[in-house]
Amino acid sequence: MPTGVALQDVRQQLFDAAERVLLQDGANGLTSRAVTTEAGVAKGVLHRHFEDFDAFLAELVQDRVARLAGQAATLRDSAGTGDVAGN
Repeated sequence: MPTGVALQDVRQQLFDAAERVLLQDGANGLTSRAVTTEAGVAKGVLHRHFEDFDAFLAELVQDRVARLAGQAATLRDSAGTGDVAGN
């Protein structure tokens, strides 16, 4: 990717790329280079937005846990309503 190109929601783009890498290559394949390659961004982009790869991984987990918490709340709220297929 050329330098100077504005990226939209880079953090989410990197998180989504990491999830795809995990699904395709497993935990052993999850490296900063694999994530940036999958995201289609320059290698240094990850380190401009996160202190280091460990910080990126910690925030990735927090992001995915928050997403699951929202989905769980929706499921809890639908308990006892409608039918199984609809919920």
